[in-house]
Amino acid sequence: MMSVASTTSNASSVPTDTMQPALPVGTDPEAALAILEVVDGAQAEQADRNDRQSAELQEEHADDAAVASMHDKATLMRAQAWVDFGIAVTSACVQASSSSGDVGDASQNAATIKSFQSLADGSLSASEQNDDADVKGDQAASTVAGFAVQSDNQAMGDAADLVKAALSAYQQYVTTQAQTQAAALHRA
Repeated sequence: MMSVASTTSNASSVPTDTMQPALPVGTDPEAALAILEVVDGAQAEQADRNDRQSAELQEEHADDAAVASMHDKATLMRAQAWVDFGIAVTSACVQASSSSGDVGDASQNAATIKSFQSLADGSLSASEQNDDADVKGDQAASTVAGFAVQSDNQAMGDAADLVKAALSAYQQYVTTQAQTQAAALHRA
């Protein structure tokens, strides 16, 4: 009785990613066909897995770019708040130097308060934008983790399917061998 394991030749000297079982075409064409079907199925699953990983990687890069863009926008908003504050303070100083009396002081105080309000609003808006970017980044990380789980589940399913196919091929091989032996005994 010849096992499927004995049909491979020099498996240890060949790298695992290119390892192909030797096909017992001359001795058992059905076993050879079953082995080809298993190998073809494994290659198709690997191609599907590579396509899925490529799409996941593209989505991850797009998410990273969106998060970076949001952080950049928050940085610009913060810079704009400081620029607005500087302009408002400068304007208040110019008004104070050109006016005299109580009207000038009230106008200067209002301009100073408005400049601080503008700085606070701009800083808060920038902080909110950064928070939104962090949320987007967390969502992207969650999506990547979901892809990893999905990929692991697919790999487990692929492995189970491969084992089933190998067992089916081996069962077919054993059945064919038993039938061949029975026919040989019947002729004798």
